Amino acid sequence: MTFIAGPFTATYTPPSGAALALGITQDGFELQWSMHGDVIRGDNLGESIQDGVWRGHDCYIEALFEEFDAAALYGANTTAAGAHWPGSTHFGRHGQVGRLFTALAGSLILTKVAGTGALPATTFTCGKALLANGHVVRSKMATRLRTLPLRFLLLPYTVSSDIVHFVNV
Repeated sequence: MTFIAGPFTATYTPPSGAALALGITQDGFELQWSMHGDVIRGDNLGESIQDGVWRGHDCYIEALFEEFDAAALYGANTTAAGAHWPGSTHFGRHGQVGRLFTALAGSLILTKVAGTGALPATTFTCGKALLANGHVVRSKMATRLRTLPLRFLLLPYTVSSDIVHFVNV
């Protein structure tokens, strides 16, 4: 039996910017995925699923960030959008509507901390990541530590003729 544990660091590179550290997380990063399909049911078995047609899947990475002022989170510069505000290069500004998700998506790279027992791979690269559609970002304005819960949608992209959501190397 093999047990796997260990921390990762992360950088986010917006489409028009340089790689920026995302800072520390409260409990690491969580990879999530869901399968899509058209189920096949027949009256012969009532509501039982007898088969299905696979229709793809969606992938996400979620984390609770604790360094709210980290450059990649806050979008503090004026040349690139922040990880939590992909529509504009200025936090709070609306930005131009009608752009494709792929044009707003940046690169999210998780890197295993050296000397830890994390996955055998040293990097986990998501070439097209952006704030997940419909994800509500909440940040408490109080005397407590300001955290930032983010959920990234990992869009599919092509690597060496393969369509991938991420590359684990």
